[in-house]
Amino acid sequence: MSEVMAKFSIPPEFVKVFFSVYASPSATVCFAGFHSRAFPITNGTRQGCPLSPLLYALVLEPLAQMIRQSDDVRGIEVGPQTHKLNLFADDVLLTLTSPKTSLEALTNILHEYGTFSYHKINFSKTQALPVNIPDDVLTTLKQEFSFDWRTKFLTYLGIKLALSPQVLFDINYGKLLIEIKTLLRSWHPRRLSWFGRIAAVKMTILPKILYVFRALPIFIPRAFFSTLQGVVNAFLWNYRRPRIKFPVLSRRIEGGGLGVPDFAKYSRAVHVAAMIVCLGYASRPQWAVMEAITLTPHDLRVLLWVPPPNRPRGVFTSLFATTTLSLRIWDSMFLKISGTGPVSRAAPLRMFQYILPHFNAQCWATKGVFNLCQLTDKCGVLEFASVQSKFHLQDSYFLSYCQLHSYLRTQGFTAFYSIHKPPLTLIESLGVSQLLLKGLISIGLNAIMKDRELPLWRYHSAWEKDLKRSIEPELWAAVFRRDVGVSRNATLLETSRKVLYRWYWTPDKTSKFVSSSSSVCWRCSSQTGTYMHIWWQCPLLIPFWTMVVEFATAVVGTPIPMDPGFILLGLGGPKLTRQQTRMTFHIMSTALLLIAQRWKSDTVPSMGLLKTYMTRDRTYDSRAIEFLSVTPPKQDPWELWDIYLVKQCVHGGVSRPVDREEASVSEVK
Repeated sequence: MSEVMAKFSIPPEFVKVFFSVYASPSATVCFAGFHSRAFPITNGTRQGCPLSPLLYALVLEPLAQMIRQSDDVRGIEVGPQTHKLNLFADDVLLTLTSPKTSLEALTNILHEYGTFSYHKINFSKTQALPVNIPDDVLTTLKQEFSFDWRTKFLTYLGIKLALSPQVLFDINYGKLLIEIKTLLRSWHPRRLSWFGRIAAVKMTILPKILYVFRALPIFIPRAFFSTLQGVVNAFLWNYRRPRIKFPVLSRRIEGGGLGVPDFAKYSRAVHVAAMIVCLGYASRPQWAVMEAITLTPHDLRVLLWVPPPNRPRGVFTSLFATTTLSLRIWDSMFLKISGTGPVSRAAPLRMFQYILPHFNAQCWATKGVFNLCQLTDKCGVLEFASVQSKFHLQDSYFLSYCQLHSYLRTQGFTAFYSIHKPPLTLIESLGVSQLLLKGLISIGLNAIMKDRELPLWRYHSAWEKDLKRSIEPELWAAVFRRDVGVSRNATLLETSRKVLYRWYWTPDKTSKFVSSSSSVCWRCSSQTGTYMHIWWQCPLLIPFWTMVVEFATAVVGTPIPMDPGFILLGLGGPKLTRQQTRMTFHIMSTALLLIAQRWKSDTVPSMGLLKTYMTRDRTYDSRAIEFLSVTPPKQDPWELWDIYLVKQCVHGGVSRPVDREEASVSEVK
């Protein structure tokens, strides 16, 4: 260990401190509050020690170097590079050629390494998968080397690697589907809220699926996505009939949805992310480096921006099948990746060498012009005089500029850009900067789900009819943006979205498909129980809403209008700070929750009960910040609540009576 650390140029002082930690370690056992006497630990690193994986990586590095430097251990040669070793923690995968020579050398290296490090390899558990090896040679290898010889697949990092694409799909994606079905069925008896089920899918199911998507970006039949999505959606709706369309729920929160995973789109996002990786110049993975070598003299970073009809024929025949699939998905999504149609502003000028005859991009590069966006500004494509002045060009560049300008005009780029003036999309910015960021799958997913205009759903028109007003898409977008980070209370967020989506079945709606059901409001028993009546217009409910509005005005310090669009949905209303918006949302959503808890009941919530819920939520939020290390928002809405309580104590002086319903409240469900 000390030799390895010295080889990595780790300072001697750090090495000394490190060895002192493991020189004579001891531990005690705590049982029922009592500690035992200290006893020495002799088995090396302790269980759960944060240094353990780092130490193992250091210890394993000499073995990796021996394998890399051995000429007898032969791997796959791609250009000037040889690829034969994959390491991740304690999982080692070797890709070898010349099996007899390579395995003999590898066995000697493993024995030599085990002699010096006391790290012995269990050959009987070491899996080997022969690929295109003659039967007579394979028989000899099995006699000489006591590996666990496989015929169909071997397992590496939880992924089963097989020879046939169909077998590869069946043993990985088929197993994944069975595992998810079993897991979701085991969760069925648990009493989870609607948002709780969505959160469980996002936190548990989605990572499992994304891992396989990223590890095996192969072609996946549409039937698999239909089955997988159906299984997950059935769990989300507790194996009952869905009340809201999946395209609505799968949209981002700021787009009016709940971010329910659309696995087909996530799969495409993984492929788009792989192509984004190819755009970078630094820190590219080995597969991207191998692809770059096989494509020489072409450059995939340039070909990605070239329209498919203009690409050289047969140039992609040497690509991996997975990369070819990713490229095909990139092309199908290109109009969403690009902000200006088939020709992107991020396109390198080298792209036009495949399109325009005798176009010389190198002369532009000598002047510092590499991408098309450098020839545009906020007003559109720059005139040649502006380009000439900006980059100090000679008059000889005029012909090349005219070629570019003429092509852009024929593709509709000039007219579109001069009207819309779209900024670079995030993917285009990465292509220009040639940097790689984290979260590439999210970046790809956002591009795939991007819409030119906000789609209007059935609940939009229903609300417009009830409110007797036309609601512009910008107002709907403002409502959706308000819900992003407005509260940590999942119960209130769920109630707010259920009201927005018109989740609840009112008497008027139920009577249309249940003949024995009455359409009369169960609360007032005098008018038709429409959606608007049940939530707002019922005569018994109007006094409650009047008190809620007065209460909200007193808390936030700004007059709140008696407007159903603002109260129920957050449409329009007065100009509020983010702090006031959060508190108003909390008050109104709590009122909606109290009404929903009395569904099919003739009782009306009391203001005392609403204040009790507010006080309880304030306590929960304080405990979350104190005990769970939750970061409070910069503009904490509960400051307004605290100020309100202080004013009530100063001006009131008398505690209000507590009704029976309020006193019995213990939990919101």
